[in-house]
Amino acid sequence: MKVDVTSGGNSTAILEVTVDSSQVRESYDKSVKNAIKFVTVPGFRKGKAPRKLAEKELNVELIKQHIVEDLVSATLQKAVVEKEVQVVSSPDVEIVSFDLDGELVYKAVVDVMPEIELGNYDGFELQVEKPELKDESVERALENLREKSASFDELDEDRGLVMGDFALVDFDCIDDGKKVPQGSAANYQMELKEDAFIPGFVENIVGVKKGETKEFNITFPEDYPGALKGKNVVFKFTLHRIESKVLPEYNDEFAKKVSNFETMEELRLDIRKRMSDNIEARAASDAEAKVCERLAGMITAELPESMVLREQQKLMDRMAHTYSQYGVDIFKNLTDEQILKFAEDKRPEAEAKVKVELALNSIADKENIEVSDSDLDDKIREISVEIGQEFGKLKTNLKKNGRMESLRAVIRQDKALKHVSSLSSVTYIEPVDKGEQENADELED
Repeated sequence: MKVDVTSGGNSTAILEVTVDSSQVRESYDKSVKNAIKFVTVPGFRKGKAPRKLAEKELNVELIKQHIVEDLVSATLQKAVVEKEVQVVSSPDVEIVSFDLDGELVYKAVVDVMPEIELGNYDGFELQVEKPELKDESVERALENLREKSASFDELDEDRGLVMGDFALVDFDCIDDGKKVPQGSAANYQMELKEDAFIPGFVENIVGVKKGETKEFNITFPEDYPGALKGKNVVFKFTLHRIESKVLPEYNDEFAKKVSNFETMEELRLDIRKRMSDNIEARAASDAEAKVCERLAGMITAELPESMVLREQQKLMDRMAHTYSQYGVDIFKNLTDEQILKFAEDKRPEAEAKVKVELALNSIADKENIEVSDSDLDDKIREISVEIGQEFGKLKTNLKKNGRMESLRAVIRQDKALKHVSSLSSVTYIEPVDKGEQENADELED
């Protein structure tokens, strides 16, 4: 086998592989031997006819196709290893020449890992926003817990709904005579607030009394995601009861009800700690994001197109998954042109992610960063907790699906990122936006 490698430009390589005649003949003999087992020749049982007679019944073009596939599969990987080509895409193969009595010559065009020349990444100076945790933010988080623990009593008044009321209701969204599943609800508790529903919904139910049903038309906004955008539909609304919200008192009984703590003071301290941890974690994540931005800016090499396209697809899949959680198939009613526009809009983000990946791989090589089996198990254990799957079963599935090495690569990149982050100098500043505490108020359940 002879292999010549040339550059195809734009991070591609062209491998021209020549497979000698002896290997071609060996592959031909093997293909024929397998094929004649299924050939029927008059006067002979299937597969028992003399080879010369059986060969006349074979589809030569199909045999040649099998030989080419067999030889390309058998030789391309060896050629890549022999020439130490770092392939990052599936090959685009072109047959140059092929003769059953001679050689097979083919060309394989592949995307390759570009050569990365990083500058100095030892000592990035970064500014990261980190809000100070204020007492009022802790109290606001407590108030959120109080709101979630509220009870609702039925109002014993003969009146219609007014803005600000709480109500227990049913409603159905009907489009072209058919009920829309994601637009319907039963025994739904709602607060009459304009910005909580599509424009016009709340205004139409003001004045409805207990036990009454009202039908009205609403046109969904043009920017509404999903199939209902711009459509005029019918809503059927039924009011079961009007309610008043009753908030619990702040005391130790409240603390016991909403947590595992015995006193309000213990609950307040726990909330402060968790909010502080969240702020620290977010600041660390923001610092790593800024490191990634700096690393991406250092990459000037041409990017392998297959890597960019793969990252674009990941971003599109992630967006589709996010919308699907709200019952919306974001791409269902889009034209091919619109989907391509979506993908093209994601290209800059995809290119930045590829640059970061290339930079981190280069740093991991330079710093001799390795991933141990223990590191791999720790990551699988972390994922198993997140998705609620038993560790051993998840590990088995990852091995079965050939995902272990890709996971090892992700861990290696994460180690490289943490290494560069540890070398960086970070200055924390107060956010310019005075509403920065809103993010700090969020607590994980």
